[in-house]
Amino acid sequence: DLVPLSNKKSWSQFTPELNVSFKVNPSWNIYGRVATGFKSGGFNDTAANNAAFNTPYDPEKLLSFELGSKGTFFDRRLSLNMSVYHSIYKNFQAGVFVPEFVTTNIINAGKAKFTGFELEGQIRPQENLTFNFGYGYVHARYTDFVLPPAVGQTVGTDVTNTYKVPLAPKHNLLLGAEHRLDLGGPQLISSVNWSWRASQWGTITPDVLSRRKAYGLLDARLTLTGIKLGGDAELEFSVWGKNLSDTKYWVSGINLTAFAVRQWGDPRSFGADV
Repeated sequence: DLVPLSNKKSWSQFTPELNVSFKVNPSWNIYGRVATGFKSGGFNDTAANNAAFNTPYDPEKLLSFELGSKGTFFDRRLSLNMSVYHSIYKNFQAGVFVPEFVTTNIINAGKAKFTGFELEGQIRPQENLTFNFGYGYVHARYTDFVLPPAVGQTVGTDVTNTYKVPLAPKHNLLLGAEHRLDLGGPQLISSVNWSWRASQWGTITPDVLSRRKAYGLLDARLTLTGIKLGGDAELEFSVWGKNLSDTKYWVSGINLTAFAVRQWGDPRSFGADV
């Protein structure tokens, strides 16, 4: 007979944060931030044995540093936000796929570090025309990761330089534009956006069969807004297209040893909203 198991435990943590800002002028601000974070520990609901089920994974702790700038320039024709950051995780909660149970279990990596840069902004050459852009870079890695000892062993395997931080593309990019046309009451708003992200590991182990390739998506939208219906009622109507280039890409991949399973992203699609 199956014997039901239950367990519980609570965790708590004080997470202070310090923010400092300097206003260079009324439209330009420079800031610095030091923050701490905390993610509760827990239990894996699927385990190989009772001992593993009853052993919780530890809470994850974060120490993060950020330096950035936010401003508008040239009579608000240009807005520009930039930041650099460095995050240090202790007992980083890493998900390890377990093929035998077709599930993911959480284990603690000793330490992980994320170092990155983010840039976003808008250019407005005319009142009714806006270009937007964004770029992000992140270097995510483990700096101390030793697997728990296997049965019959006393020393775990050091995977610091072999295991990967999944779902952390090193580069991502966004380009877009929006145009507003005044129709004497109603407005016709047209927009187009292209987003791209670099290849990324799908699982913690460097498995090429679950690695997601780099891809870009092109979306567009056309909206007629401000259509008067009488009184204060207004109508807005939109038509849109997503993944207009019909890019083939997958959003998840799992290697089950005998074969690999992948979930493909949405193909080209069109629609309308009212």
